Amino acid sequence: MVYPDDQGTSAMLINACRKYPYLPVSLPRQDFMEKARERWAELGLPALNLSDLWHGYPLSDWTEENADEAKKAVTGRYFETGDKLVQRESICDLFIDWHRRLRRTHNFTSCPTE
Repeated sequence: MVYPDDQGTSAMLINACRKYPYLPVSLPRQDFMEKARERWAELGLPALNLSDLWHGYPLSDWTEENADEAKKAVTGRYFETGDKLVQRESICDLFIDWHRRLRRTHNFTSCPTE
């Protein structure tokens, strides 16, 4: 077999078949899915055959901060979370710099932040 430019080729086969049914862990939450179902019907598309679990659901305990960040993300205010994280990183950088100065001042031999 001759390949272009004598480079050869390669291939990889991945068995992505589900061995058992998975829960809908990455589906949008119920209110988004219900709006989508309404729009589907309004457009006159074929009837849907939905399973019992046709929308996402909370998998763990979210903090108020997590809920606030998710709400900002779906309302287009995701940049506010980014600004907060930049500020948080800046505070961490200040602490690391302070720790390094303290280490030099007191001749500590190790620094867990490096």
